[in-house]
Amino acid sequence: VLGVFQLGIPCIWVVYVARYLTAAQTSLLALLEVVFGILLTWALGGEQPGIPTVVGGMVVLAALAYHERQRPVSCSPSQSDGERLVTPLPKPPR
Repeated sequence: VLGVFQLGIPCIWVVYVARYLTAAQTSLLALLEVVFGILLTWALGGEQPGIPTVVGGMVVLAALAYHERQRPVSCSPSQSDGERLVTPLPKPPR
């Protein structure tokens, strides 16, 4: 059961959202797995993370925040920044 929630569902979500995110956003999203893993072991397992672990998590969060602040906010996807947009797959015929 834990494998489904901890690995299966997140992998499906990453494949789905990768169609709409840039490569940098997808990479930073994947790094959040490490941060959330540390938080879950601390909150649910009672493990105390070491200082290097906390610093590493803070670096990941800072990189994510910096990257998100650098891109312009848009309600609809555009190709103004030179990125190639991936169109969603068509629905299969019935």
